[in-house]
Amino acid sequence: MIKCERLTRQFAPEKGIVDFSAELKEGEITCILGKNGSGKTTLLNIISGLNKPDQGSVFFDGKDLWANDNFYLLRKDLSVLPTDSYLYPELTVKENLEYISSIKHRDKNYWKKLKDTVCALDMESALASSVETLSYGLNRKAHLLAALLSELRYIVWDEPHNGIDVMSNQAINDLLIRCKDNGSAILVTTHIIEITEKIADRVIMIDKARIVKDMNLKDIGRERLYDVFLAAVGET
Repeated sequence: MIKCERLTRQFAPEKGIVDFSAELKEGEITCILGKNGSGKTTLLNIISGLNKPDQGSVFFDGKDLWANDNFYLLRKDLSVLPTDSYLYPELTVKENLEYISSIKHRDKNYWKKLKDTVCALDMESALASSVETLSYGLNRKAHLLAALLSELRYIVWDEPHNGIDVMSNQAINDLLIRCKDNGSAILVTTHIIEITEKIADRVIMIDKARIVKDMNLKDIGRERLYDVFLAAVGET
């Protein structure tokens, strides 16, 4: 379980994230919804260890992410997909995956276990291309493949569907649901209401750096998620 206690990292009034508290359970997909600038990426960067909060704590099964050397102990189980690019641009997709495999698993061919996912994302022909030559969508797919080289106990992905074609989006949905069924604790941000309705067990809506709604998707009843979202964050 991932437990967040009053996470705060503020850049300006109503910018960043303030007092975010939640428990993210195994076997559950939690989607974070919010307008641009509401604090989604800031939140995921804190939970994934990319940024340290000004206040608050993140616990993975009771271990404080920022205490002692816990970050280094926990990161092998943590699959992170940030919005920023981190692959080596001059290397091919295959070379990047080999390099990450050699570091994380001491086996440069470990990435070949992702063969089915490579096919599902239609990335076979892109493996020999350097990352810097890829389109935005292919670049995001390459980073997603890299994120899958972790153990997937905890999945923290920032907008994995952004810029991705319809068929590959379905492949990502199927992948996340399989990981959930295997017991992963999953946190995903997205701007796409329809995707949230398909994959989420729980929805947390944030606006102006704060939680404005935290609910199980099954509790919506006959209301549309879009209408619930508008009521929570407003139309402007």
